Amino acid sequence: MTEPRQDSLPAKRPTMIVERLALVLTATATLISLFITTADVTLGLLVGGMLGSANFYALRWLMSGILKNNPDGAPKRSGLVMLLMLKFGLMGTALFIVMRFVPLSGTALLIGVSLVVFSIFVEGLRLVLRAASEPEPSSRGAEEP
Repeated sequence: MTEPRQDSLPAKRPTMIVERLALVLTATATLISLFITTADVTLGLLVGGMLGSANFYALRWLMSGILKNNPDGAPKRSGLVMLLMLKFGLMGTALFIVMRFVPLSGTALLIGVSLVVFSIFVEGLRLVLRAASEPEPSSRGAEEP
């Protein structure tokens, strides 16, 4: 089995940065909303952000297991695919229960869940800008015409 090249491994995985950024944005939005809006909006932001972050974490964990290259991975992979399907059902059920029985703002809940999407956008933009600012690899050994 070959080891991955050290230069191809990022210092921090972008998905972990997305998770942390989403949690920071959720905490910030919740704290700000405590002072400028009603309790149902604050609760909606908090619950939406936490559900969105939990969903992203579970999706990252399941997909990394599904996509991992294991020699005996077929049984494990099919089990993880079943868990992925179950996760979608559980998330839908959780959203239904929260919207039906918890006194919160549906709009704030949607904004809270969308903080993960915004975090993905910010991290993607950061990676693109970082790659654009890095110098092109030199073509050592190439002959000039």
